[in-house]
Amino acid sequence: PTSHPFKAVLLDIDSAQPLALGSSRAATPGHGGTPGYLSPERERTSYNHTEDIWALGVATCYVLLGLRPFQDSQGNPWREDAADKEARRERFHRQYEATLERITEFRTSRSQLLQDLVRGSDILSEREEPDISWKD
Repeated sequence: PTSHPFKAVLLDIDSAQPLALGSSRAATPGHGGTPGYLSPERERTSYNHTEDIWALGVATCYVLLGLRPFQDSQGNPWREDAADKEARRERFHRQYEATLERITEFRTSRSQLLQDLVRGSDILSEREEPDISWKD
């Protein structure tokens, strides 16, 4: 059987802009992007293609858990003008830890979780083993 490489595609046409490898864009607090999927860098400092990796992680959590792990109805706690930002940042970190616990509670390790995700997506044939390493 032919194996196909894993590909993830994120589309947010509203804010899509070409970005040369190794370059970055200036932060745009309060403008552009999809709330709930924006990385903290998008609001605070310059950002690059890693923002898409953040968004993929948020989308993956949504697919696995049915929720975005960093929901905050008061907006992004990393904005400098955010009300009560320190308490909200602490809450963000608690939610992050709780999300990781929930994702891994039925797995023996993060490596096992990644292997299960790859196998579950039918990307690899049953005879192939995923080349995944993650130090626990």
